[in-house]
Amino acid sequence: MLFGLASRQQGHANPALSAEVGTHGLSKSAVSRRFIRATQQALDTFLHRSLGDRIWTVLMVDGLRVGGHLVVVALGIDDAGTKRILGLAEGATENSAVVKSLLTDLMERGFTVPEGHGLLAVIDGAKALAKAVREVFGDRVYIQRCQIHKTRNVLDHLPESMQATVRSRLRKAYQEADATKAFKALQNLATELERDYPQAANSLREGLDETLTVHRLGLSGTLRRSLATTNPLESVNSRFRTHAQNVKLWANGIQVLRWLASASLVLEDRLQRLAGYRDLPQLQAALRPLVEAQPVANRS
Repeated sequence: MLFGLASRQQGHANPALSAEVGTHGLSKSAVSRRFIRATQQALDTFLHRSLGDRIWTVLMVDGLRVGGHLVVVALGIDDAGTKRILGLAEGATENSAVVKSLLTDLMERGFTVPEGHGLLAVIDGAKALAKAVREVFGDRVYIQRCQIHKTRNVLDHLPESMQATVRSRLRKAYQEADATKAFKALQNLATELERDYPQAANSLREGLDETLTVHRLGLSGTLRRSLATTNPLESVNSRFRTHAQNVKLWANGIQVLRWLASASLVLEDRLQRLAGYRDLPQLQAALRPLVEAQPVANRS
């Protein structure tokens, strides 16, 4: 069913299965009941497994809409560049309480930032996400706001005739190797937009510095491009949608979580390592001095 086969078609999928469980066992309702039990077991396994078996370097958090439900998804990337879907939380919005609850649960299951290490959190532009991440991880976390989300937010406040030009200037600024030059280019653009499009200017300025964290950390090449956006998590969310595309009516949030947890366990072994993972020591070396520079009393 996760791969798109309807419950009423199960009996045609494998004649040997029909012989094993009988015709009654392959009825639509029987298959649905078995699927519910199996996915509930998958959800229980997913939500209780330990996360303390590796060193986590990057955390990505973003929201996914499934039917009328919003699910906050957390993706972890370890020091070898391996991706793992860490947790799910269902809520009406990406509010701070929902995200904080998710992150707290991750820590209770072993997700930690070891002494002397830092963590890069890549999130969309939501203030609630940034607030929750800081409250849970304190001064050891460095936030990168997704440059693609920021671009979309700015363009939403502009007429169509302006969007191509502004998109090009944003892309050029984010491609700057030097953080100071990139920041200045973005500030200049905000100043130019302010008179005629003040909402676009305000959107650009909000959290602007955090869209350039990967620049300030000195990352370059493929690794910087990989961590400047939430694209690795967006790719996972796209696969979630593929697995759930045949569901026409979502009864409740538990059903959504059952499907996504089951899909997560299927997807994980197929996730490729982060593009640019060989340069992750560059990120770890950049985070470590920043952490060590924090007063001991301020460390989480």
